[in-house]
Amino acid sequence: MGEHLQRADGTLTQVTQITPHRGPPVEVFNLEIDTEHVYHVGDGGVLVHNAYHHSIAKYLGGFANQRTTNISSVAHTELHSILRMSWRALGFPPEGGITGSYRAWREFLARNPGAQRRAFDEVLDASRQNDYKYGTNIVSDLWGNLLNGNFTQFP
Repeated sequence: MGEHLQRADGTLTQVTQITPHRGPPVEVFNLEIDTEHVYHVGDGGVLVHNAYHHSIAKYLGGFANQRTTNISSVAHTELHSILRMSWRALGFPPEGGITGSYRAWREFLARNPGAQRRAFDEVLDASRQNDYKYGTNIVSDLWGNLLNGNFTQFP
C-alpha cells in the first residue's frame, strides 16, 4: 500500500486499499513485453510493470536469466525516460514501440563497434540517478550482470 502508479494520461494515483480475491483459483499468465516490460491496465489505464527490472535489456544483449531489481512503476518509467532522452541525443535507435527495438538495436550494435559500451555507460548513469532518487539497487545488479557475463557481447 502507498505505492504510486502512473495513469495513461500521466497523472499519478496511489494504492490505498488491497482487496483479496475470494473464490476458486484463477488461471493467470506471465506477460512479457519486448522492451520496457510495462503496459497500461484497467479502466484508468494504470501503468504497471513486471516487478523486476532487467538491468541489461534484451535488446542490449542481456540474457533473460539475469540478476533483476525490484523497482516501482514510477521509478521504472522514469529510468526508461532518462535512457530514451540520452540515447536519442547519441543517435541510438528508439526504444520500444512500432520500431521493433530488439532487431533495430541488434543491427545497430553489430554495425557500430563500441556502441554497446556507450549504451551501458548511459544505463549506468540513469541507474545511478534512479538508485539515488528512489533507493533502488540497479547499479549493483547491473555490475553483477556485467561481471558475470549475463549478456551477449557486441564488438
